[in-house]
Amino acid sequence: MYHLAKRVNREIQNIGALLLSLRSTAVRHTSPQPRGTTWLYEGHGGIRECSGEAVLGFFEGPKDSTYVLVVNRNPWRRSKVVLAFDDKIESVGEVDRSNPGGTVRAVNLDDGSLTIEMSPGDGRLLRLRYVKH
Repeated sequence: MYHLAKRVNREIQNIGALLLSLRSTAVRHTSPQPRGTTWLYEGHGGIRECSGEAVLGFFEGPKDSTYVLVVNRNPWRRSKVVLAFDDKIESVGEVDRSNPGGTVRAVNLDDGSLTIEMSPGDGRLLRLRYVKH
C-alpha cells in the first residue's frame, strides 16, 4: 500500500499546477448509474458514447482549453473504457502524470474512439481540442 500511495502522490505532484488551474464544469456517470448521480448523455463535452464503468469530470482550463478526467469507478476490478468522440473534437491528448509539468501527449484515435484500460480507481486526464469554426 505504501508504494501505491507514494506513486499516486508523485503523479499528483507532477500535474498539480495544471490541476489547480482547472475549473470543474460537470461530473457525469456511465451505466450502471449510481443513485443520485448525473448520467453522461450523448454529446456532452464532445463525447458521443462511452462504454465501461466510469465517472467523467469535465473541466475548463487556461487559454480556453477543455479537459476530461476519466476514472474507473469500480474499486475492485479493472475497467476498459471506450470513449467515442463526435465530430466537434479535432484531437485528444493525455496529460503525462509520470513527469513534472503536465505535458500533454497526443493520442491516436481509432475511428474517432479511444480505448483506455484502467486499474481499480485509476484515472486519465485528457485534453480535448475542438474544431474551430
